[in-house]
Amino acid sequence: MKKGLLLAVLLAACAKPPQIAVTAQVRKISATAGNLKLAIRNVENRATTPIWLDASVQPAHGAPIRVIHPAPFVLNRHETREIVAPFVSDDVSFEPVLVIREGETGKDLQPVSLQVLPATSPPQVPATSAPATPLRHGK
Repeated sequence: MKKGLLLAVLLAACAKPPQIAVTAQVRKISATAGNLKLAIRNVENRATTPIWLDASVQPAHGAPIRVIHPAPFVLNRHETREIVAPFVSDDVSFEPVLVIREGETGKDLQPVSLQVLPATSPPQVPATSAPATPLRHGK
């Protein structure tokens, strides 16, 4: 029994942290709402250890808004998981704040690559636009 426990502890101590790549983008979908979109990709040819993710959006002024806090999850080889989380705020600009840890040990993970895409807003229609003139048929 003690040998099995010792072997499990040694194997856990030798495990290397998963190699992941993360892409984050904040998008305003209305004046009071937005989405945080994350893409987490396993860059290795083996499954990861459980990954624990905590994501917030930080407005220009004010406290961060926590939007994602799922249970730890495992990525298979070269798997990509996309997570889209809505949030409510009147602020105009946000920066994503990510905390990524190993689910088993709680150690912080540093992604191989972290890409923060520029924030996007919904297309705006000018208030002064006139309705289109219908086409005349027959001439």
